[in-house]
Amino acid sequence: MASDSPLPCAGAFAISNVILDRIVKGLAMVHQGVWLGMLDRAALNDVTRRVYGSGSLYLATDYNESGLRAWETALIDRYFGRCRSVLVGAAGCGREAIVLCQRGMAVDAFECSEQLVEQGRRLLAAHGLRVAFFLSRPDEVPDALGTYDGLIMGWGGYTHIVGRPARVALLRALRAHVRANGPLMVSFVSREQAPRSRLYRGIATIARAIRWLRRSREPIELGDALPHGFSHRFTKDEIESELREGGFRPTFFSDVDYGVAVAYADETERDR
Repeated sequence: MASDSPLPCAGAFAISNVILDRIVKGLAMVHQGVWLGMLDRAALNDVTRRVYGSGSLYLATDYNESGLRAWETALIDRYFGRCRSVLVGAAGCGREAIVLCQRGMAVDAFECSEQLVEQGRRLLAAHGLRVAFFLSRPDEVPDALGTYDGLIMGWGGYTHIVGRPARVALLRALRAHVRANGPLMVSFVSREQAPRSRLYRGIATIARAIRWLRRSREPIELGDALPHGFSHRFTKDEIESELREGGFRPTFFSDVDYGVAVAYADETERDR
């Protein structure tokens, strides 16, 4: 028998869906802001290491043998064609290193996750590839490195470095290991690709309040987030400013497929 009472309309569902979405985003903002405020730099680095080193996709052989993405291939073809040697930082288990070796380049690599380094060494050996694969401290460049024609920070690795001073220090350390005018490719999550400024402002406000209450001097930057591990979301101006301060001349930026920039080692900086 048909009911005389009106059925809920589609408009009511749409409104409830919007409300639910806002509640979820609000909870995520509070969750990330609270934990960013509570955790210091060392703890945030540990959170990120755990994300990448505990049975994640990045340990899988299929992923690491999947080759470069289209945007990576295009930039390496365009800017690294004359490079005979390349240093790969935040190398994971060696996805980029495998392809670069197969292209005939001499490759060294470093990574701060012990699990990723161990798996990467096994995988590279299984392919018969010679790569010096170093375990590093978070956000640092190992000491036992030479001078290279080019530099690549592994996919998204730069976005996990906590704080501009640490990122610039890493760039300066990398600059000491590349020839003048050598290319650097660095990829990251872009704020311009994810226009959620209200979310990032909310996260920063909450985290700064908690750090103020804790009397912590470690700053929170607009764009800091903690969706899984730590990540900083960049604007074009931010990434290019850091590259210049680190001793590189920005020459390319895109956030169409993924945030990525290419810069050349400033020839006015002294080679070491």
